[in-house]
Amino acid sequence: MTDPPHPAGERSWFQAAGTDGARNEEAAMTIIETLGAYAGFALLVLMAVTPLLVELDQRFPAVRRAKVAEREHRIPAASLASA
Repeated sequence: MTDPPHPAGERSWFQAAGTDGARNEEAAMTIIETLGAYAGFALLVLMAVTPLLVELDQRFPAVRRAKVAEREHRIPAASLASA
């Protein structure tokens, strides 16, 4: 979408500088801008979900219990070598 020409022949505030109004104002985003937008969105989603993840971890600590149980039932390497 481009602006109609300014009545005095000057550029309007919407027209890009240095392009004489020939550039399409709805140009596609560059790859860097697209990746930045996705990274920003992913960060916002992570920040929004973090309290839920912390609450679930506190409510269901099964993974921590499994790790503690695994450490308690490990057989020392020295007793395996002597067998």
